[in-house]
Amino acid sequence: MAGPGGSLEFWWAPDGTSTWHPEQVDGRGSSVAAPAITDDGGTVYLAATPLSGDTGLYIAGHGSSTWHKSWMAVPAPCNAAAPAITMVTNSTYGTFAETASTYGC
Repeated sequence: MAGPGGSLEFWWAPDGTSTWHPEQVDGRGSSVAAPAITDDGGTVYLAATPLSGDTGLYIAGHGSSTWHKSWMAVPAPCNAAAPAITMVTNSTYGTFAETASTYGC
């Protein structure tokens, strides 16, 4: 979720409990629109749009608080809107996260 100052937060709870735990994924300005999330049973994938207008993909394994990020640049003068993310499985590449954003120029 987008947190204070546009930070990116991930909240998790162990199965069967009602206690939620917050985790900061990235700092101020990293998410200005609602982020998107998916999971493949062992890894969590978050897509977010920061102030730069690009789309960020954040990845962490279950049980880890270490998030790895990569950026999908948006051509200037465009800005990405709220991203979408899903898991895709095919015979060539296996299972992977696929993100998409709409752009306004």
